[in-house]
Amino acid sequence: MTDHKERFLEAEEQATSLASQMRELKSKIDAHTEATSSLTETRKSVTALLGEVAEMTQGMPSVISKLSEIGTPTILDSIETSRAETSNNIVRVFEKASRLLWIAIALNAVSLIGLVFLIILVLLRMR
Repeated sequence: MTDHKERFLEAEEQATSLASQMRELKSKIDAHTEATSSLTETRKSVTALLGEVAEMTQGMPSVISKLSEIGTPTILDSIETSRAETSNNIVRVFEKASRLLWIAIALNAVSLIGLVFLIILVLLRMR
């Protein structure tokens, strides 16, 4: 009778351990899902920002030609300066967006690695 009791207690302990591991696995999966969602939202934000920048730059040639017709070199110089600053800002936005995307990708990779290790641990415990 004691042997059955010991086996039952051992099975209960294994079940408790497995339940704990499954909660941890769910937590890792949730973190991975959240990181994926964050990456998707970042991509959408960058795409929207690029669309706005493209719209802003499309009107620049027309404005420059009209100002040239008016004959105001100072204003044209100011617009050129603004255009250069806008270009620099666009480059900085791209650089920051690129860094954000790499960070999100790295978070996804770390999350996936953790998930794989957790699955391996669960599988090894089930043996």
